[in-house]
Amino acid sequence: MSPTKPTRQLPASLIEGSAYRLGDFIDADAIIPVRYCTRPTTETLTRRCLTQIDPDFPAKARRGLIVVAGKDFGRGSANENGVRALQLSGVKAIIAFSYGLLFKRNAINLGLPVLECKEIVENSESGDRIEIDLENWVCANITAGVESAATPLSQIERDILAAGGAIEWIRHNRLESGFSSRS
Repeated sequence: MSPTKPTRQLPASLIEGSAYRLGDFIDADAIIPVRYCTRPTTETLTRRCLTQIDPDFPAKARRGLIVVAGKDFGRGSANENGVRALQLSGVKAIIAFSYGLLFKRNAINLGLPVLECKEIVENSESGDRIEIDLENWVCANITAGVESAATPLSQIERDILAAGGAIEWIRHNRLESGFSSRS
């Protein structure tokens, strides 16, 4: 048996991946068309995610991408299936200039890191190597040699992301406080 090459272990707060560049005003229906959301399955969400923009996106996303987008990413819908589709497809995080408010809230609640970092958006192309440090709230484009602080989320939003989403945060805090649904 040949020895295996050790893999680099990343701290839980560090995310790295290849950039997948998108433009401004990508609405929720472009992420996952509403016709696929009435009875969404994992297969449907992963197979149809962003295919209106790039028919090859599902194959590209399996490699673990960091979406880098422009203004108002995910605007227009309260439907959480866009976030789920991105997660299930393999998207690790999103860096954008700004987000649709409901998309951003859904992403945080489902545990998908969403960062606002103008410098990274302006200096990234698809394929660039991106690193995100969630502990210090810093984004870096290693390929372009650019590093910048992201606009920090509130402490509660950061806690929800660290827990893996709102449901996990509630479970953890309910147990810590001694509260139980049986109480």
